[in-house]
Amino acid sequence: KKANNAKLLLDYGFALAANPHARLRVPISLDDDSLLERKRRVLNRNRAPHFAFLTLSLDSPLTLPANFSALTLLRVAAADEAALEQFERVDDDTCGPHHVFGDVHALGRLVDELERMAVCDDGKRDKDAMVECRRALDGDDLPHCQRRRVARTLFALRYRTTRADILRASLAFVRDALDEARQ
Repeated sequence: KKANNAKLLLDYGFALAANPHARLRVPISLDDDSLLERKRRVLNRNRAPHFAFLTLSLDSPLTLPANFSALTLLRVAAADEAALEQFERVDDDTCGPHHVFGDVHALGRLVDELERMAVCDDGKRDKDAMVECRRALDGDDLPHCQRRRVARTLFALRYRTTRADILRASLAFVRDALDEARQ
């Protein structure tokens, strides 16, 4: 059965270091700015949500089918006055996700959000702690109850490390797309 590390950790008490089903969810919502009401109208007209999660993974940082609504929201949320006027005039999918890779504002906002999430990540410290957990588990001097705690800590660190790997890969992908869109 396919399961991401969050499910494995919560339901079964372990996480896999290289789980191919690992996902990272990035929240996207409208900011409270002077264009808020107009952005809400565009989203409503396009039947798009006002809050959504982008789902990222190592093998596919931004897949359209899984993220269709979230990418539409991202484009509208990041729109400046000129882009919003275009979205308001046109009744096709101009604000839709198919155009996200050419949208400097949307990609810039996504880079900002991913960088904000990356600030909270201390991958080196987590990897060092994983090494210490493995050393403790390899030794014979831990009582059974402490072994269980150390094992749970190791699995939680694997979960966090996998999330950090997805975050770094997605950030690199989106930065490349942003550089390409700027050219």
